[in-house]
Amino acid sequence: MKRDKKLICKILMQLKESPANNMPVPLNIEGYTPEKINDNVPIAWEDGLIEIPEKPPILLKNIASYLPTRLTQEGYKFIDDSKNDNV
Repeated sequence: MKRDKKLICKILMQLKESPANNMPVPLNIEGYTPEKINDNVPIAWEDGLIEIPEKPPILLKNIASYLPTRLTQEGYKFIDDSKNDNV
């Protein structure tokens, strides 16, 4: 699986814009399939950018899905750095 930095940034932005209540956030990002999103969510988690309470993933519509709950401080830093890199 290959890291998609642009998609990871969009995942982080969606989490940033969601209510800060530590509830799982279903991800729906225009232009990306659920499979592509779910390939990149564990990468963001392994990099310490997000928190995921449910490991292994849960099944949503027969697709293994990771539902992150919030950004970490590293996630906020990634967003700031990405803005500077013009991702």
